[in-house]
Amino acid sequence: MNRERGMSMVGIAFTAVVVVVVVLVCFRLLPTLIEYWEIRTALSRIVNNPELKNASPQAIRAAFDRQAQVDDITSVQGKDIEIHKQGGELTLSASYFKRVPLAGSVSLCFDFDITAVE
Repeated sequence: MNRERGMSMVGIAFTAVVVVVVVLVCFRLLPTLIEYWEIRTALSRIVNNPELKNASPQAIRAAFDRQAQVDDITSVQGKDIEIHKQGGELTLSASYFKRVPLAGSVSLCFDFDITAVE
């Protein structure tokens, strides 16, 4: 006698609920991750810009603020950037915290630490 194989209606419903929850969480996280990549890219652009190699910290922060305005970066500002120059090598770093609310009192918390070295 052959047994039937496959998913039952309850199994299909449970799988659908799990998939929907995962997709919704991903939609909530996507803007945070995109902003992280934008900050990382902005810092890399500034570090690799030959015009800013010997610039003052104020000029570097102003360049980041301009880039942040273009890329719609709101979590980090120019004043949050740490600037280190050692032996002619420029290092920029930014650390920030981001809380992403999921549902009710449930949130995901991220601590980002970004460093760009020349």
